[in-house]
Amino acid sequence: MKLTILSLVTMLLFASCGGDKRQGNLKSGDMDLTINPAEDFYKYANGNWIANAKMPDDKSRYSVFDIINDLNQQQLRELFENLSSEKQPEGSNAEKIAMFYNSGMDTIGINKAGVEPIRFLLDTINNIRNLNDLQDVIALLQFYGISVPFGADCEIDSKNSTMNVLTISQDGLGLPTRDYYLSNDSYFAGIRTAYQQHIFNMFELLGQDSVTARKSADCVCKIECELAQISMDKEQMRDPFITYNKIGVNQLSELTGSIDWSRFFEKLTIPAPEFVIVCQPDFMLNLDKILRQTSITDWETYITWHVVSNCAEFLSAGFESENFDFYGRVLSGKMQLDRKSVV
Repeated sequence: MKLTILSLVTMLLFASCGGDKRQGNLKSGDMDLTINPAEDFYKYANGNWIANAKMPDDKSRYSVFDIINDLNQQQLRELFENLSSEKQPEGSNAEKIAMFYNSGMDTIGINKAGVEPIRFLLDTINNIRNLNDLQDVIALLQFYGISVPFGADCEIDSKNSTMNVLTISQDGLGLPTRDYYLSNDSYFAGIRTAYQQHIFNMFELLGQDSVTARKSADCVCKIECELAQISMDKEQMRDPFITYNKIGVNQLSELTGSIDWSRFFEKLTIPAPEFVIVCQPDFMLNLDKILRQTSITDWETYITWHVVSNCAEFLSAGFESENFDFYGRVLSGKMQLDRKSVV
């Protein structure tokens, strides 16, 4: 916000400078000049735009940046459609783009495939037999952007920008923050009820009968509630000093003795690092207990849920629609699915 206001102030000063009469892209019609900028600069700079802008049905928030993004998406769509409309040289980047775009637009093929595109992941999960298998799957899913029940990412060391460092952080929740699980507020309670029903619906789409799907939904919610209880709250997460804990691998093993970190790094196809940054040490310490106390069958159910949930928008129409009904309508307030975005 401060940066936005500073930028607007800079533009206004530049626009009023007598040495250059160019107005650039500053639209005075979006401003509310009846407002005293000393009292409410935000309304002064944006008042008319806020009053006249209409929220699109496929948005839960809207600003000029969303307009820019929509224009970019439109241009990309036109580019992809032009490439796809005619035969491209074999092996060329243009052919690869056209093939990739066409595969995403083939709704008949997508609906026919159902969950088959992720079948190999589901089969791998179903073959978990012990904690070693479990951690292997946790490592595998990092490659697909699915961080459960924790994330392992390569990031810039915030105290040494010349170094990249493996960062271990809490994760594994299907709802935005721990408050959604722990607060007694009626809003959060309503979201929890809707979320549990959503999980049930998704397991039914996977082929489970209603009794099994209900047990699966209960299992997922139980594990996620336990993870929420040991998660750092959002206020602490904003503190860069609290979340910067550089430790050696031996110390990491002391935190989570149930995980063979040498094996984990091998599955990530990286050499064992000299040190890592653990953003939430208490989370990892308590996660170790949950790993040992939760049955392998329950872990299979929990991880299956997160794989399906993360991939739902790319699967057949039933999964896509159910995913939107909860995450789009219930959680975000959108009225319809965004069909304009291509990337």
